Amino acid sequence: YHGYIYIYIYTHDKRNVINCKVILGEACVKQHRLVVMDLKVKGKKPRKRRKRPRIKVWDLKGEKVDQFKRMVRERRQEGKIVQGVENIWTEMKGICVGVAEEIVGRTSAYGATREEKWWWNEEVQESLKRKSKAFKDWKVRNTQGGQDRYIEENRNSKRKIGAAIGRVSHQ
Repeated sequence: YHGYIYIYIYTHDKRNVINCKVILGEACVKQHRLVVMDLKVKGKKPRKRRKRPRIKVWDLKGEKVDQFKRMVRERRQEGKIVQGVENIWTEMKGICVGVAEEIVGRTSAYGATREEKWWWNEEVQESLKRKSKAFKDWKVRNTQGGQDRYIEENRNSKRKIGAAIGRVSHQ
């Protein structure tokens, strides 16, 4: 084959081309040839999606349901009279969402990853600081004694956390 091969590729992707060749005899149309290219492709890491705050509708139980119904009726009676299905729907939705948010509140936007640690106390915090300092000292000096000290502080930290969790969960 003595023709030219044109393959459109972005400039920044050129470095990812490993191999490119024409498969002779495999013509889709007379003037076209099948081209095969090997590319290095890096998978993109999926972005962490930020959680949106949600109204805690699961907390609408017992007295809260009665309070919700009462407040929705009151707000509906206070509001102006609107015409049209869409307008009535929009107003009612706004009232229900507003009342529910007042009664039960919203979740955190961070989810479980940033919740307050119920077992965290000053004793645990000090132990983790000592462990961190021992780790840094070990990495700077690179001695066996430093490593042993870090291992011991790590064990102590785990014991403190276990004790704190056990102390709180048994109360």
